[in-house]
Amino acid sequence: MSKLTIPSTVLNMQMPTEKPRLHMGISSAGELCERKLWLNFRWAVIEHFSADTLRLFRVGHKAEEFMVSDLRSAGIELKYVLDDQLYIDFGKHVGGSPDGIGRGFVEAPEKWHIVEFKTSNDKNFKLLVKHGMPTAKPVHDIQTQCYMYGASKKLGLNIDRTFYLANNKNDSKYYQERTRLDKEKAIVAIERLQRIAMSERIPEPISTNPALFSCKWCPCHSFCFEKQLTHEVNCRTCAHVTPLEDGTWRCEKYNGIIPSDFTYKGCSAHVLHPDLVPYDVDNNQSDEWNACYNNVINGEKGLSSEKVIEIFEKEANNNVVMEKKKWN
Repeated sequence: MSKLTIPSTVLNMQMPTEKPRLHMGISSAGELCERKLWLNFRWAVIEHFSADTLRLFRVGHKAEEFMVSDLRSAGIELKYVLDDQLYIDFGKHVGGSPDGIGRGFVEAPEKWHIVEFKTSNDKNFKLLVKHGMPTAKPVHDIQTQCYMYGASKKLGLNIDRTFYLANNKNDSKYYQERTRLDKEKAIVAIERLQRIAMSERIPEPISTNPALFSCKWCPCHSFCFEKQLTHEVNCRTCAHVTPLEDGTWRCEKYNGIIPSDFTYKGCSAHVLHPDLVPYDVDNNQSDEWNACYNNVINGEKGLSSEKVIEIFEKEANNNVVMEKKKWN
């Protein structure tokens, strides 16, 4: 029998990437580092996933379809699942979508539950079985707490329970657990995200140790510990914009609300936010709409933000080379 050969163009096929979301996702409520949350929300550090990782996401979405089908086969009534998810606006740019709501569970058949689906590798699945979701996956616990609180207000229902279903990707086993609402935990988590989203300035990092595990593999590692420089030019990385409590962004230069689609692009008047470059603003050479960083004018009277990033990137790379030479 001849060996099947798969063309390398298929193996290396790129998956379509999504634009960063407009809101600060409630799924990130369990993230400990406020700087990471702020940088992600400001689109200053955008994580770009490999084709392999994007295909894993696709597999996870497919597993969700099976979990929905299996629950319905067991007699569970489900709403707002798959492509019909409920969006919950928590206010001040914070939002999210639970995987669904359901009822018909044996323990409380008339009660509506938040339904949350997850896939897990074998190691994490065993931790779930041993310790339970709130202990083994505290990020998932905070996420579902917020969903219970938010969905209750949005739908006018007393949703104070979650049905959590995890699928083991190694052997397709299920782990299921029901949890109850901790209202105070949900409110604290939501208000924290709102505070970060509305912040004009970058928060302090969780650590100043670049070797800390949570920092070492963070997409913001280069920003925090190497270059302190964004590579993204869009309205949210601009010094002229302000987040408003109604979930919109205001451009101070053009004195108006920025259309959502336009925020991805920015404009020719873009000036890099002072917390997203490695130099302080030189107030003597700056004015209301142009900023001077390290003798480089950024704005309509000087260089575009793309060009400024290019210059500072070269400087940062040269500094790294110099440091390596000194170390050697």
